[in-house]
Parts: sequence; C-alpha cells; structure tokens
Amino acid sequence: MPGPTTARRRPRILAVPLVLAAALTVTAGLGVHHIRATLACSTAHRTTLRVAAAPEIEPVVTRAAGRVNERRRRIGGRCLHVDVRAARPAAVAGVLAGRELPLPGTRRPHVWIPDTRLWAGTVPPGAGVRDSGVRFATSPLVAALPRPIAGRSAGRGLLSEPTWNALLRDAEPRLRIPDPDRDGAGLTALLVASALAPSQAAFTGVARGLRERVTGSVPEALRGGHVAAAPEQAVFAHNREAPAVPVVALQPLEGTLSLDYPLLLTDASARPSADVLARALGGPATRADALGQGFRTADGRAPDTFDAIMGISPQRPQPLPDPDPGAAARVLQSWARLSLGIRLLSVVDVSGSMAEEIEPGQTRLQAAVRSGHLGMTLLPDDSELGQWAFSTDLDGKQDWTELVPLGPLGERFGSATRRQLILSGTSALKAERDGDTALFATALAAYREMKRTYKPDFVNTIVFWTDGRNEDPGGPSLAETVEALRAEVDERRPVQFLMVGIGPDVEIAELREIASVVRGRAVVARTPAEMREIVHTTISRRLCAPRCS
Repeated sequence: MPGPTTARRRPRILAVPLVLAAALTVTAGLGVHHIRATLACSTAHRTTLRVAAAPEIEPVVTRAAGRVNERRRRIGGRCLHVDVRAARPAAVAGVLAGRELPLPGTRRPHVWIPDTRLWAGTVPPGAGVRDSGVRFATSPLVAALPRPIAGRSAGRGLLSEPTWNALLRDAEPRLRIPDPDRDGAGLTALLVASALAPSQAAFTGVARGLRERVTGSVPEALRGGHVAAAPEQAVFAHNREAPAVPVVALQPLEGTLSLDYPLLLTDASARPSADVLARALGGPATRADALGQGFRTADGRAPDTFDAIMGISPQRPQPLPDPDPGAAARVLQSWARLSLGIRLLSVVDVSGSMAEEIEPGQTRLQAAVRSGHLGMTLLPDDSELGQWAFSTDLDGKQDWTELVPLGPLGERFGSATRRQLILSGTSALKAERDGDTALFATALAAYREMKRTYKPDFVNTIVFWTDGRNEDPGGPSLAETVEALRAEVDERRPVQFLMVGIGPDVEIAELREIASVVRGRAVVARTPAEMREIVHTTISRRLCAPRCS
C-alpha cells in the first residue's frame, strides 16, 4: 500500500506532461499560424505590383516598397508585394507606345515613375497612362559648371546673373545637354529653350547648336568638365561622390523647369495596390530617403546638407510656366527632324538692278550675300550647299552659272573646303551692268537639277534671291513656267522653293504663284534685318518639311 509521500508526488509527475502538452499545443498553434502566413505571402499567394522607376530615384522607391512588403498588406485577400526595377524612362515610353519590344528591365509595369511627367506626353492616349497626381520628390534643372570654369566666368557676370539665353547662345564654353530622346534632363532643357525662344526660327537656331553638343549622360558631362544642363540632384550626387572635382549649380534668372518624378498608372486595375505604394512614398521615411539622396521634396524644400555639398544656399528656383501636355511630343518631333541634313541650292540674282542700295552703304547684292553667309554659320559641315548666280546670257546663252557645285560644306577641294569656296566666291560677286532677270528659266533649271540629284535623307530646298520681276523675252512665260513645274513635281522627291524678293519693285504675286506649285513660299525683304530673319526661318523650315504651310 503506498505511503503518504508517494501519493503526494503522483500529481506532480502527471503535471509535467500536461505542461509540456500545453506548451507544445501553443507552439504548434504558432507554427501553423506562421506557416499559413508564409503560404499566404508566397509567390503563389500574393499580388505583385510591378514598378518601373528612373534609375536615380529607384533606391528611394525600393526602400518605400520594402516597407510596404514588410507590413504584408492585403489586396483582394492576397499579400501585396511591390517589385521595383530601375528602367530608363525613354525605354519604358517606347514599350508603352509600341515603338520598342519589351526587355527584361522594360516589361510593361503597373506603375511607372519616370524622371519627369513630360514622358507621358510622348505616349499615345490609347496606351492607358494616367497621372495619379502623386509627387514625392523634385529636382530643378540647373546649369552645372566645374568650379574652375565658374571661377573664370565670374568676371563675365555668369555667376552673379546667369541666364539660359546666355548659356544657350553666347556663353563660352557653351552649354551641353544629354540627348532629349533618351534623357529627361535633356528633354526638359529642350522645353526650356522652346519656352524662352521668341520665335520658331530662334528655337531652331538654338536647337541646331544644342544638337552639335549632345553629351552621353549628365554624369559623363560632369566628369568631363563640361558646362551642362543637369538636374540639381545629379550635381549633389557628383559633389558627394567626387568632392575633388566639385561642380557649381546655377539657377538662371529666367526660371527653370523641374523634374518631378510622378507616379503614373499604366494599368487601371492596379489602382488599389498603387494607392498603398503612394501612401508609403508620401510618408516621412521616404521623404528623408529622398532628401538624403539630394532630391527636394514635392514642395521644394532642399536637403539639410545642401549648402555643404553644393557650395550654394538652397534657394527655391523660380518656376517657368508648365508646358502643355503635348509640348514634349512637339519638341521631340522637331528635334528628330533636325537630324535630317539640309541640302540647299542658293541662287542669287546678279542683274544690273542688284547694284542699287537697299540701305546707305550696302547694295541689294551685298545684303543678299551677307545674309547667305550668316545662314552658313548655322549649318554643320555635313549640310550640302551649292551656289548659282543668274541674270541673262550669263554663261554664253545660258542665263545661270554654277559657282560651286552641291555637296557637303566640309568637303575639301585642295586646300579649301566647300564652305570657304562659297564664302569667297559669293563675296566676289558683282552685278552685271547690262544684265536682266531671267527668273523663270532659272527657276525651272534649278528645280530640275535639285530633283535630278534629290537625296531622301535631306531637306531639299532652293533659295532664290532676286530684286525684281522676270525680264527675259526669250524665256518661258509665267503660265508656261507654272505648267512646266507642275509637270515636274514628284511627291516622292519633294523640293521646296523659297523666293526672296528684295526691295520695293518685286512682283511678289508672280513669285508666290511659282512657289505655291511646290509647296514653297515667297516673301519680301525690304531691309537687311528682314533678310537675316528670313535666313533663320529658312533653316527652321526643316522642322516642317516637306509639307510646310
């Protein structure tokens, strides 16, 4: 029979397995809960939000996405997982517009965060891109100068009163921009140039110069010691990473545009998931991340370390008016057309009346020649130019003569280039004392020559400089000239006329009738200043060729 001690211990012995059992039950319950949660957020049990972000902002977006993923937010009963990838905005725009095939890094995202909302304007409306209105970081476009260049420029007032107009036109060294087709900073710079240009012709002149100074990327330009249009954040990053070669950021007085890193929806069904990410991007943690990378906040506040790293005070830039939604597409179209070479035959009237003065000390012929020389400064060496002169019986019984044959301006003939030959040849032109104006015959001959030698990769144009009306009894009449031109027109080989009437005696109606047959135009220039403006306009017409109005 058990004693009293044994009887008292039995409950204790039984209690151990009960406690263990209870502990195991709780642990097992927690394990099952953990397993279920893991399964619920596994790849097969989650909703993935694909996000494409501009490379410089991607680290900030990735950290915000990490905070979303850690919270295991549920959308439609599934865990939300935000997958962020860096992708160049131009590549994503190409995919969304159907211009490019998707690559691993440019698969169509649900959310797109480019460097600027301007890219949305390059995508057709049917692509389904919608602006959510969310902004969490900005970076104004500035002019970035290596500090040694800034020091040399200080005496010229570039630092105390910097302007885009000086940087785009006159300053040396001249401003470089990244390719607008590939880089948001370059696209923004082109919009700034367009906004400040007083005319289409002026914008074309600036754009032509910028095209000759395109740089591979903003970091490349900054490392190379060039003056460049750059986002403020890129200057911040450069100075932090390469303090031995500091860069100064200038805010031009006219104001500027900012890169604004919008949250764009490309799939309407992903709106609930995108809203979760948007809240994370708008939170204080993301704001701190963005400031730490050198971005400004959506309301323009600069990082606390801004002045220490940039060497200037964090002033809020003066904004230029926002471009309209279609502005980016228009300037990129203009930029693309500038890549077409210009092929121009200049035909100058050397009849006797061209010796008359258009203003004191300058004849009509001299003004025409000087205007042509000015136009040549706007053209790169791969442009093709040729020069004719005309009057009556100028070359035997032929009314015109070829001074310099059509070809690249940079092509060499012995020790001289074609550009130099045209400059010297036209400078030596004299008006024929007894020469009349064989305008109609020369117009037909010039058109046939340009059509015969037509090049599809160029804007093929003929510019006539004349001060009068047709005075060639042995040549074709106006009606015969128009009929012959109409028969020559070939839409597959468009050639334009620009007929410039000089002075008060021009028969402008005749010039316009001839020009209209080939979708050209005729204008009157009464002063040398008007002639120079016409030259700028002529170069700008390559943006609408071959269907200019």
